[in-house]
Amino acid sequence: MISIRVKNFGILIHSAIENGWLLFIAAALGIFTANSKYAELYHHYISSDFRLIFADYSIGMSMAHWINELLMAFFFLIVGMEVKREVVEGHLSLPAQRALPVIGALGGIIVPVLTYCVFNMHNDIALQAWATPAATDIAFAVGVMGIFGRGLPTSLRVFLTALAIIDDLVSVLIIAIFYSESIHMEYLCYVSVCIAALFYLNINEISSKFLYLIVGGFMWAFFLQSGIHATVAGAVLGMFIPIRSKKVPVMAELESGLGPLNYYVILPLFAFVNSGVSFSNFALEDLLHPIVLGTGLGLFVGKQVGVFAACYMLIKMGKATLPEHSTYAQFYGTSVVCGIGFTMSLFIALLAFANNTVYLNEIKLGIFLGSLISLIVGAIIISVTGKNISSKSR
Repeated sequence: MISIRVKNFGILIHSAIENGWLLFIAAALGIFTANSKYAELYHHYISSDFRLIFADYSIGMSMAHWINELLMAFFFLIVGMEVKREVVEGHLSLPAQRALPVIGALGGIIVPVLTYCVFNMHNDIALQAWATPAATDIAFAVGVMGIFGRGLPTSLRVFLTALAIIDDLVSVLIIAIFYSESIHMEYLCYVSVCIAALFYLNINEISSKFLYLIVGGFMWAFFLQSGIHATVAGAVLGMFIPIRSKKVPVMAELESGLGPLNYYVILPLFAFVNSGVSFSNFALEDLLHPIVLGTGLGLFVGKQVGVFAACYMLIKMGKATLPEHSTYAQFYGTSVVCGIGFTMSLFIALLAFANNTVYLNEIKLGIFLGSLISLIVGAIIISVTGKNISSKSR
């Protein structure tokens, strides 16, 4: 009896992690701690300085920065590998398969960004965070589809996954281009040497995962010093990991090793450390702050309008078709779910307002509200439309 309960508890925990709920719990704990008697201790530890020393070279950052700069590079590594697999042999390998998620992703980036900019057009500092509502959180969004969209066709989950992956890729490019500090060309030269080494390993079908990770580690350190955000190193490394090398499934083995680290440790830690918004001075008027409105409406309204409208026009032009066996109602519900922008939105907000605590708290509030409303409304729509289709098919 006890072993069965332990097994069931293990399945429950795994399901929570797989569907993104552990991320939500970690974020809720971060908010709770930041508004409890432990708030001072919480902020003390995440801002405490930790230094790594290698001979005459040392790197010192706060705990929050180590998580955001180093651990999140592993998250971006997984993103890079997912993008490569989908493009090479997955759902984005054929032009006909790419059209709908690519255009949907572009619409789901442009409209939310414009929404944010409209609300903050007269505030140059606020405009620094223009890309915050641009990305879909793949863990949350796919998790919501898995829990509430059981009656939906698999093609919609494939579409959502492909769109979220494209979103992440564009977000990486945005971070590299627009959220980098002054560029130091010397270190970029070192980065190029690392990329050349990765290329050599790839074309010579070297299957040692450790060699790729060692070169990637040096590349991360050089990116850190170059002025381009260090997490970009993870995405670049992911692009060079071979799917298979001499019949060894290198990418699958690396993902199976890093996957638990990503879902059990990195993303929950990131959520806990970066979600700590204090509501001690909160007033209802804060909900009408342009940053809150721009972010929240960008995610909830901008995402669904951008994704659905762009795809609808493409379908009506005869350039694409609805995902197989799906309806427009189901497709609209999927578009609403795209408004869950938690992880990447928080990440971009942290880069934009690194030295502005007030604006950072405002934009976090907008991210939470926009993502939460998108989750609730999207879950209701896909649940209802999925049940309707299931009942009709009986």
